[in-house]
Amino acid sequence: MTDARARALWIAGSVGVFLFCSWRLDVTHDVTHFLPGSEDATAAVLSRQLAESSLSRRMVLLIEGADAAAAAGELTTVLADHPEVAFLETGLDSADFESIYSVYFPRRHFLISDRPDAEIPRLADPVALGRRADALRAELARPTGGVAGRLAPADPLGLFNGILERLRAGDRSLQVVDGHFRTRDGNAVVLFLETRHSAFASEHQRPLLEAIDGHFESIRGRRDDALSLSLMGLNRIAVSTELAMRRDLSFISTAAVLGVCGLFLLFFRSARSLALGAIPPAVGILGATAFGIAAFHPLHGVTVAFGVSLVGVAIDYSIHLLNHHVLLPSPNGARGTVARLRPSLLLGAGTTLVSFAALSLTRFPGVREMGLYAAVGIACALGATLYALPRFLRPHEPAPRAQDAVARALGRGFERLQGAGARLLALPLAALVVAATGIPLLEWRDDPSQLTTPQPEILAEDAAVRARVSSFDPGRFVVALGPTPDAALAANDRAFLRLERAREAGALESFRSLHSLLWSRELQERNRRVLRDQPGLGPKVEAVFSARGFRAGAFAEFRAALAETESQPLVPEDLDGTPLARLRDALLVPLEGQWAAVTTLRNLRDPSALETLIADLPDVHLLDQQALLAGIYARYRTTTLRLIGVGSALVLLLLAARYRNARRTLAAFLPSLFAAGATFGVLGWLGLPVNLLHVVSLILVLGMGVDYGVFAVDSVGERRHLEATLLSLLLSCTTTLFVFGVLAFSEHPALSAIGQTTGLGILFSLAFAPVALALANPATEHRRA
Repeated sequence: MTDARARALWIAGSVGVFLFCSWRLDVTHDVTHFLPGSEDATAAVLSRQLAESSLSRRMVLLIEGADAAAAAGELTTVLADHPEVAFLETGLDSADFESIYSVYFPRRHFLISDRPDAEIPRLADPVALGRRADALRAELARPTGGVAGRLAPADPLGLFNGILERLRAGDRSLQVVDGHFRTRDGNAVVLFLETRHSAFASEHQRPLLEAIDGHFESIRGRRDDALSLSLMGLNRIAVSTELAMRRDLSFISTAAVLGVCGLFLLFFRSARSLALGAIPPAVGILGATAFGIAAFHPLHGVTVAFGVSLVGVAIDYSIHLLNHHVLLPSPNGARGTVARLRPSLLLGAGTTLVSFAALSLTRFPGVREMGLYAAVGIACALGATLYALPRFLRPHEPAPRAQDAVARALGRGFERLQGAGARLLALPLAALVVAATGIPLLEWRDDPSQLTTPQPEILAEDAAVRARVSSFDPGRFVVALGPTPDAALAANDRAFLRLERAREAGALESFRSLHSLLWSRELQERNRRVLRDQPGLGPKVEAVFSARGFRAGAFAEFRAALAETESQPLVPEDLDGTPLARLRDALLVPLEGQWAAVTTLRNLRDPSALETLIADLPDVHLLDQQALLAGIYARYRTTTLRLIGVGSALVLLLLAARYRNARRTLAAFLPSLFAAGATFGVLGWLGLPVNLLHVVSLILVLGMGVDYGVFAVDSVGERRHLEATLLSLLLSCTTTLFVFGVLAFSEHPALSAIGQTTGLGILFSLAFAPVALALANPATEHRRA
């Protein structure tokens, strides 16, 4: 195939892949991407699935001001038609109360007590019945006695009132005033909203948030400038995080491109060389992105940022080829230069590729995605370097004066290094001291929430709304599991009794349980059975209440209800059409292959005491998401460090098999090892917190460090080859610093972690590679070669 035809095919293929990526690329910033996958332990699976459930789609809107109720009504009207709003709840009216009555009152005999065998007999005791009759007389004498009078003939024991008390007991931070939910202080109107899509689906959440802000500003302009709106919702935090990352990526991409372009123009003095040098990185990023779209869609924002950093790796290959083609041209043109460099390029890229491919073994989808994305990108960039770039090069390219002068100066500098003898040991010894003293100082932060940094004012507003509307601990739940909704309710019944004991013991302040709404069928049927088994309960009620002044026969409805057999226990579907359906959906969550009844906790003071209380309930779990995930990340970080050690040993064996010479093997391998140790040592001395992504980036340092070592070792034996290689290392390191050095200053912790580790590591790799080569090849040996 002619070069012209090959070039046309490469260009056409690249344009086609670019169009495919432009059409299909979808970026997410979903934090669940960095939660363990579904094959992990139960608690980790629950954490991930709850983060994807309707619990994460809830929003709370707080409107304050003299005209807050009217403003809330207007905002409700305009938002109700928004396509992203699944429901919007503003308060309760008479129809809502009637719907609650129609569901619960006919089932009052099923929902009496959590401990029916002990408590129902006490209710039927004549002394207790007398107290109840006195209480009913007092209720009838109040201004609201008409309601009590309506209910009493069928419910003299006040069972329905007990149900209402349980419903109110879950959370008393709200009240209903004129049909609107208000905070307990009465100063703010509260609206509850649920979105149709995940809180992390920014393409849906951003327009909704903009609509809320826009409509409220319009209402405030018409009504009262003193009106204020505060929001609480995971979607707002996710959108703000994405916007911050987009700003960072825009700045990083611009700075990296400008830096690399300036460096190419400075040394190669040719826009054409700049364009040619960009071919392998461009092919690598396009290939990796196309693979990512096909395999993972959508791609995570951190993966895309990591993909941009592939420029720093892939451009090393084109720099190495261009330098040698210009400074040490082959009689066979570019193909001859490629043939001479192919072993070095294959070995260097192969060690890096294997390092990244190892990340695919992780249980964290986000890290797995990053590893495979990088591995595919490096493979594509290497292929472009070996097979595409030579097709675009002229047979002979003149060497710019500056490029030639710097290469010769580097060669002379290397000769002086060789003459330094044992003094060169000072640098690796200093690296060992820095590593040995700095690594123990590292501050590990394994909380995955630290991988994102929402705007502080948004976090403060979210916390302020939460404190006024629902002061339950975020991220802490007791979860009762079952294969069916009723099985989950049965487990939740058992969990409720243990939570009551924990509250009485002071382990937590309070909790909100699905138990206030729904009980299992078994517990409900046991309530009715025990109630009916009370001997002579109907006549006993008549006698005791008549003795307290009630009309004889007033409770015939109660006696008929005791004998009735057609009513059925309450099931979750019975709450459809009532205002309690939203709370049911929030606390009874369908998961993968099971159901979860969720209990939220307030002020959990002693987690270990609560865990002890539920330890013998295999289907009940205490879920502290932050502590759980921090533990998982810590274990994975430790495992990854061990795997890096194993991988490094395999790379050493691979180098030993290639060179069959101890000096050359160590000269190729040790720079990356010293660079990695010194990098973490410096981070420890600087007091910078480190996380999982610092460890992942360490793989990049080790891979690129080995590249530098391999290129340097393979250049020994010919002065001009060595000069070209040293210039390649300098340019490669500088371009990498442009890419990763800018990442280090990102406000996003994940990007900053990648930049800090890789920037420092590559700088150290550049320093150690020629030193290791000089120690392995003293001046006398070099002259003999």
